[in-house]
Amino acid sequence: MAYRAFCYSAHYRSPLTFAFEGVQSAAQGLRSLKKQVAEISARCATPVSVAAARVDEVLTRFWDAVCDDLNMPKAMAAVWDLLRDAQVSDAEKLQAIQRADAVLGLDLLVPDVDSSSKAVVEHDGTKVTVVSSLALSADDVEKVVQSVLLRKAAKKAKNFAEADRIRAEMTSAGIELKDLPGGAVECTLRK
Repeated sequence: MAYRAFCYSAHYRSPLTFAFEGVQSAAQGLRSLKKQVAEISARCATPVSVAAARVDEVLTRFWDAVCDDLNMPKAMAAVWDLLRDAQVSDAEKLQAIQRADAVLGLDLLVPDVDSSSKAVVEHDGTKVTVVSSLALSADDVEKVVQSVLLRKAAKKAKNFAEADRIRAEMTSAGIELKDLPGGAVECTLRK
């Protein structure tokens, strides 16, 4: 994705000199872009339907750039401007980003692991790290920690069926568990 974003930094008819620094810079820009989209998505928790005509209006500069001989640098600038526009609601921004990303293919609505929030809790000698692409509430962290502790107690009691059931329940809830050396557990929230 970083390479694709790097390619969008120049018009396709212009020469583009490859440099790892350029790709790293594009990767950083992509992380920032995805972080802003994740923040907007978090603020817009309940989906709100926006008229297609309004989304097209919001994306006018983007479509103009794309239709101007695939001027992707201008299209990317239009996406950045859209995210900063205070006159556009979060719901409008999200739907516009979704439509623009159908062209860009940058997975802008897929949270970036690097832009995650992290909570570390130590409880009864067990260090639990909870990672999420969105902001973590204290309740979210507590629920995960309690599940980890219940699983640990089941394993200690050699009730492996119960431990496996708890793990499967957490996995189906979008929580990826990783047992680390020393009894520590890392949990990544995927939803």
